[in-house]
Amino acid sequence: MSQRILSEQEVRKFFPKEGELQPFIYGILFIAVTAWYFISFTIAAILAAVLFGAMMYNYLTGRPDPEKIDAEWHRVALSREDIAYKKLNFEKDEALRDAQYFFAYPDHIAPGKDYREITIPLRGPNGESVTYRNHQRVVWMIYGRDQLMTFDETICLENLWDSRDKTSEFFWQDVSSIDFDERTDTLEVVVGGKTHAYPLTGGDNEGGEAFDADRAVEIANGVRTILREKKSSLRTS
Repeated sequence: MSQRILSEQEVRKFFPKEGELQPFIYGILFIAVTAWYFISFTIAAILAAVLFGAMMYNYLTGRPDPEKIDAEWHRVALSREDIAYKKLNFEKDEALRDAQYFFAYPDHIAPGKDYREITIPLRGPNGESVTYRNHQRVVWMIYGRDQLMTFDETICLENLWDSRDKTSEFFWQDVSSIDFDERTDTLEVVVGGKTHAYPLTGGDNEGGEAFDADRAVEIANGVRTILREKKSSLRTS
């Protein structure tokens, strides 16, 4: 795997744990009230402001920008491409076109870690909110001349733990359709009457667009093009 852009501590700072700052805030309030009771209100207010400022400075220092989280996720995804080809026992030079990847909702959590997410407003291409996660599934689509193959595994961005991977192989003649449902942020591949779903967000859609959702839409459109070409060649042969 290529060199990390962010350290584990930096990633953790981007995804604050709910209630993480409460003990510090309660401590500052206790000190301020004590100072007010024994000294004066002015001293208590100044002391509380200084302590709160120091706490927030320490908390925010080293917190990466969303762009760096973007870059780290894409670096991690790209580092899995060769592994995907190896696990699928398929040679890259035999592919119909370049492989593509997208990010889906995680189905595992790293041991000793917890799932964290943060929704940032005005991050999407149309000004919508975007939900970032510390765990995601990286799904690779590999396009063979006769088959569509997938490789996916859940990654923890903090310590780069990866789950057991899952591989699938679908022959083009069995693939009926591929769709991206924007209402549920789900990429669906229908093969032999069975739907293989890749949800990009949680069940409640979390109030924000999926991380890098446009990539899944692009993949769906690309697979549709291949399906049309395959069906057209069958009609003309």
